[in-house]
Formats: sequence, C-alpha cells, structure tokens
Amino acid sequence: MTVQNNTKGGPQWIPYQIDHSTTTTGKHISITKRRVSWKFGFMNPTVLTNYPNATDAQCRGSEHLLELIWSVASGKYSILLDN
Repeated sequence: MTVQNNTKGGPQWIPYQIDHSTTTTGKHISITKRRVSWKFGFMNPTVLTNYPNATDAQCRGSEHLLELIWSVASGKYSILLDN
C-alpha cells in the first residue's frame, strides 16, 4: 500500500467503508419511513507513514456512523453523524 501525500507533504486521510444498511421503519405503515446508514472510517496516517507494511485492523483510524432518516409521506428527513 502506498501513502498518498497532500499538498502540504503529509499523508492524506484515506476513507474506507465498513458497512451499509437500509431498513423501513414506519410506525404504522413500515414503507413510509426509511433509515439508511453507512459506517465508514479513515485510515490512520501515522501508522501508514511509519509502518508501510501494516494491513487491515492495524491501519484503522477514526470510525463514524452516518444515518439518513427519511419520511416518504411528509418529505422530512434528518441526517445524523455519530448519533
């Protein structure tokens, strides 16, 4: 794995996907509300710079959960990051 450098010369934050799910969660009629979630992270640039042969779990950095809750009936939506 090669580390890409940004314009300032340091390693970039490289994103990776962990999980993705979609569910219908309406209170009375389940198809009226949708919940989509993405779990992703950014690789740890310090580990990538100091240990070029590091793999998988060794490179994991900060991980986040992004959720979109969307009401099909009313059109309202909310976006949550790390709850």
